[in-house]
Amino acid sequence: MLVVDISLAEPGMELLREVKDSKGHVIARKGEKLDEGLIGKIKESDARFLLIRTRPDEKDPGYVISQDYNDALKEKIYGIFEYLSLNNGLSKSFFYELSDQLTAITESLFTVGDLLREMKVIQFYDDYTYQHSVGVMVTSLLLARKLEEDGVRSFTAKEKMTLALGALLHDIGKATIDRDITNKPDKLTDEEFAEMKKHPIHGKVLIRRLRPALESVFGDAVDMNLVEQIVGCHHLRPDGKGYGIDPDVDPFPKKIKKIHEALSSELSVEGKVKVTDGGTILYEMNGREKPVYGPHGRGEKVVTETSFRSFMAGIEKEMSRICERNSVSERVSRISDLVWIVGLADAYDAMVSDRSYRLGMHPTKILKIIEEERGRQFYAPFVDSFKEMVADYPTGSIVVFRDGNIGVVTEAQKNKGECEIIASLFGDIDAVGTRKEFDHNDVFLGVRRLQDLEKELAQSEKPLPNGSPVMIAAKDELASFIEKSIPADAIEKVLSKIEPTPVIAGSRETLAKVIR
Repeated sequence: MLVVDISLAEPGMELLREVKDSKGHVIARKGEKLDEGLIGKIKESDARFLLIRTRPDEKDPGYVISQDYNDALKEKIYGIFEYLSLNNGLSKSFFYELSDQLTAITESLFTVGDLLREMKVIQFYDDYTYQHSVGVMVTSLLLARKLEEDGVRSFTAKEKMTLALGALLHDIGKATIDRDITNKPDKLTDEEFAEMKKHPIHGKVLIRRLRPALESVFGDAVDMNLVEQIVGCHHLRPDGKGYGIDPDVDPFPKKIKKIHEALSSELSVEGKVKVTDGGTILYEMNGREKPVYGPHGRGEKVVTETSFRSFMAGIEKEMSRICERNSVSERVSRISDLVWIVGLADAYDAMVSDRSYRLGMHPTKILKIIEEERGRQFYAPFVDSFKEMVADYPTGSIVVFRDGNIGVVTEAQKNKGECEIIASLFGDIDAVGTRKEFDHNDVFLGVRRLQDLEKELAQSEKPLPNGSPVMIAAKDELASFIEKSIPADAIEKVLSKIEPTPVIAGSRETLAKVIR
């Protein structure tokens, strides 16, 4: 199984997984072989990556949740973002469907299947914004299950559902961030990042708009106060750093809360809001008025009238300003550990995912960062369980061995796996096409995709032990793709520049630490 960027797709490649456009329509079927016409059709869609078969007996590793559930949840997140952006209203049935889907997914993740299945397959997807929400939810629930299995922490049914809903909605505050910022194809400027960092504060406001519907549907199955805490605090850190909203403070004045809650119960973005000379606030829809705040006395005259969208946008902007005055970066003692689960899952999914301005990181790098940030960015009691549930070299990823042979991982376990050798940097044609069992000590370098190899080699601080000139040997049916992905002259140039870190320098650094 190879993950192939559509720009490197070759005629004759066979799809291991169907390809869908942004509307969910199938544009290429599983098992279909690519030709120039089909490649052009896929390029015109939003699809960026393809899953390609490399062996006749190969099967799609699938998803930890079904594709149907995955797509359904993405649609729900899209609908919620559109509602919170005041573009479209929602119905009560929308939330009942969400409740049924979350209940089924949560139960299945805690009772059946391979715990490591999701974390054993190389992750790739095209629509980061909505898939990220689903990915964080799945990873959060998988971590909760691993914590239970390890005896670190048990979870009630209510905590599981609260975790699922909070993780799914953790980024809803981005719904009111300028889309030029959230959809920017390049790295954010300092000013843009400062604006993006307000999304937990906006989320604290927007979750209040969703609460009437969520509470009426989920009832006692979910702790909405903890869901709100996850949304507002998932970027706070155990060491007191980070950013978010103080979980112990409800900063909204009673009048604003009452008006906002009454209007939120409508689940609409249409209609008008009127204010009378007596201070009464009315909501009008289809010619019918009803009081939202204050007694509606006879003879009161309407003095202002505005659209529902404008009124709600204004009141929520004011609520966000109030929240900003109560933002927090130090008080973490009373934060639920469900927040730490979501924060860890959020960071992992963000690091492993491709963005328009950077490639996703390989799991081995991420696990190293998580270990380095144990007790600081990440809650120390949960780190070991998380590290154990992530495969170092996931199925579909690429491993480079010390002899220069390159394999695509076909079976992943913790610290070991199996692969098929698809190429050799130093012309070992006899090795190409063979199967190899390996452990992490055999691997020189792991990358998510073959085309990432040149860049990762350039960042390596250690040279390949083999000093032979580069001469690419490749599996016949992948030869053209491999030659384009790792051109020999470019690899040779990169390898020639890698200089080993002097042993004496490392020794001096180590001695200095010991002496101090």
